[in-house]
Amino acid sequence: MLSLKVQKDSITLSEYLESITVLHLSLIELKQVNGEELNKFLGEMNGDIFRNVTLKNVNHHENYSEKREEMINALMEAIDKRFGPMENDPVLKAGETLLQLGEYPKSREELALFGNEHLNLLMQHFAGILQNGNCNTAVVADEFKAFKAHVYSHNTSPIEYYFQSAELNRRFQNFLMLIEILLVLPISSAACERGFSCMKRVKSDWRSSLAPSMLRMLMYISIEGCPLEEFDNIPVLDKWWGSGRAKKPGFNPYDFRGDGDNDSD
Repeated sequence: MLSLKVQKDSITLSEYLESITVLHLSLIELKQVNGEELNKFLGEMNGDIFRNVTLKNVNHHENYSEKREEMINALMEAIDKRFGPMENDPVLKAGETLLQLGEYPKSREELALFGNEHLNLLMQHFAGILQNGNCNTAVVADEFKAFKAHVYSHNTSPIEYYFQSAELNRRFQNFLMLIEILLVLPISSAACERGFSCMKRVKSDWRSSLAPSMLRMLMYISIEGCPLEEFDNIPVLDKWWGSGRAKKPGFNPYDFRGDGDNDSD
């Protein structure tokens, strides 16, 4: 489930970190409780017979619970080694803190200092990107203070609402540049892998001379375009036919020529 979750392009930083916690909770639970598939297996066992098949080399003296715990512990150790650096990364933890609007303090005393250190860390880490985006970094701290005040009064609004509202987007435009960076952080390389697969499908041995610009457009259509069965090709054909570009002699997309029409030519 974690693998499928992180392959989604829409997954956010908060959802990613929550998914890792869900995985840990599930594995800890499996130390003490049988999983769904194991319960199905045990329910169909009758002594040494499973679905009318006698199982061989069954060791009734083997301590399965002990071996299961050893296996799960080894698995959790491997997961910690793989995801631990991201879970403990100060930049990612700071970003998660600012994105979790529902976790903002409910009292003004706590809210006053909440997130200030995280904001400073993120501003330093993404300083170059913010400068290239013409962000006025001098007012971000003040905008964050006003942002917290708005969350305090409207704490049910999701983070996306601040981008959809023109008035709020204008009020917090510099602070929202930082939030936008956090929302588009790539969680995995799944999108890149899909891009390579798409490139191999488009630029085959039969189309190896495609220009980079054409390859980029075709890949964009393949990845982001609608399903083929939903595509309306008539407007595209009309635009191509009326573009003035050279066509093959005698070709008219609106004329139907039978198989034997040109036999006398």
